[in-house]
Amino acid sequence: MRISALKRFFSFCHKAQKVHTNEHFCQKVLKQKVPNYNKKFIEFHDEINQINYALVNPSRLTNLDDTFVQGCVGKITGREMITRTDFQFRSLIPTEQEIISYRGISKKPDFFKVESKLYKKILNCKKNDIITMNEYAYSAEDIEYAKRFAPNDEGILYRMKIPPKARVSRYCGEIIFPRNSKFKVLNKEKQGNLTIFDVEYILPQEPFRTLA
Repeated sequence: MRISALKRFFSFCHKAQKVHTNEHFCQKVLKQKVPNYNKKFIEFHDEINQINYALVNPSRLTNLDDTFVQGCVGKITGREMITRTDFQFRSLIPTEQEIISYRGISKKPDFFKVESKLYKKILNCKKNDIITMNEYAYSAEDIEYAKRFAPNDEGILYRMKIPPKARVSRYCGEIIFPRNSKFKVLNKEKQGNLTIFDVEYILPQEPFRTLA
C-alpha cells in the first residue's frame, strides 16, 4: 500500500479529535496489498509512549500533527507514527505460548481531570469486567520493574495473562499491546494502597487487526 493511501486512511480514522478505527473503511484497505512487517516488535517500540498521553486524553490529539521524533527515521509526526505502528501490529509474529507480564500505574491526582477520572473508573472494576486501554499499553515481564511505575506501592498493578497467538510487541523484556486493547478482569485484590488486577488479554476478533 502506498504511504499516501495510509495517510488518507488514518486521517479519516482520526478526525473529530478522537483516534478510533472505522471497521468498514478498514475492510476496504484489506483488499489492497500491505507489506508484511514480520517481526517481534514494532518500529517505534521505544518512542511510541510519547503519544500515549494524547491517546488517553483526547483533548491532546491536536498535537498529533506536530513532530514527535527526530531520530534515525528523521522527522515524523505522531499521526504518522500511529499509521505505521497500527499496520505493523497487524503482521507481528504471534506469540507461541502463554506469557505473563506486569503493568504498574501510579495514583492520578485530581488536577489531571481526564486521567484521574479514568483511574477511578478502573479502580471500581470488578471480576469479569472488561478494561479497555486506549493507548499503546506498556508492560514488563519483570514484576519489580513494573512496580516502579506504582511508586511506594500505591496505585494499580496489572498481572496480565497473554494467550498464544497474540500479536504484541516484544523487546528487551517489555511488551506493548495494540491501542484499544481489551482485557478481562479475572481477579482483584487489595494490598495496602496497591490494587492488583489479574487480567487476560482478549485476542482481537476484528479482521482488519490481523494481516493473514
